[in-house]
Amino acid sequence: MRTVFIILGCISAVAWFLWYQFIASMACAFGSVSGNCTTPAPWDLNSEDLTMMVLIPGGITALFFLIAFASKSPGKNG
Repeated sequence: MRTVFIILGCISAVAWFLWYQFIASMACAFGSVSGNCTTPAPWDLNSEDLTMMVLIPGGITALFFLIAFASKSPGKNG
């Protein structure tokens, strides 16, 4: 069971990174008239952006890893 949750944690971490990049690129594409736009650092975000881009996906990833490390690993005694 531990292995399944570690794999899910890794998949959600990659999905979190891709989600962050997707939202940031859409904000640059539709919000920047000059074309000069950089991806903001997570600690530069506030309110709704912080919640949608960092806290919720990070919480899901952390939850998978927390469950993985709290679960019993299979060993010689089953």
